[in-house]
Amino acid sequence: MNKPWIVMAAAAGFLLALAGVGFAATGGSAPEVGTLLEARQEVPKPKAAAGAGLFTASLRGSKLTWRMTFTKLTGPASGGAHIHIAPRGKANPKPAVALCGPCKPGQRGTATVTAEVVKAIRSGRAYVNVHTEKNPAGEIRGQLAIVG
Repeated sequence: MNKPWIVMAAAAGFLLALAGVGFAATGGSAPEVGTLLEARQEVPKPKAAAGAGLFTASLRGSKLTWRMTFTKLTGPASGGAHIHIAPRGKANPKPAVALCGPCKPGQRGTATVTAEVVKAIRSGRAYVNVHTEKNPAGEIRGQLAIVG
């Protein structure tokens, strides 16, 4: 039986360890959020994209404390990075949360999120994507998930 989610979970764990990104023990009081950022998840399909990345965050009430790293984009992340609300495979051009812009690999930040964004994250209907000049609609994307 093919279980792609097992492969994705193993890959995410490996990338987290490789990047030195760990989730702090929170005693269950704050959900930990994360996703792999990949060109193949982006909608519409980006041009000549081979980039990848990792987004991790801690969600406490309406405060999202995040870290994002990425590599091999077609150019600088001058278009920024955002959280959008849409299910996997669908795009929403309207950002719900601005994370950074321009963005650099290894960037950290905090953002205040609405109850709607928290609900979307918890239900798997929110994604992060990174925008470049060559791919203004987004070059890499990852659907957010509660991982801890």
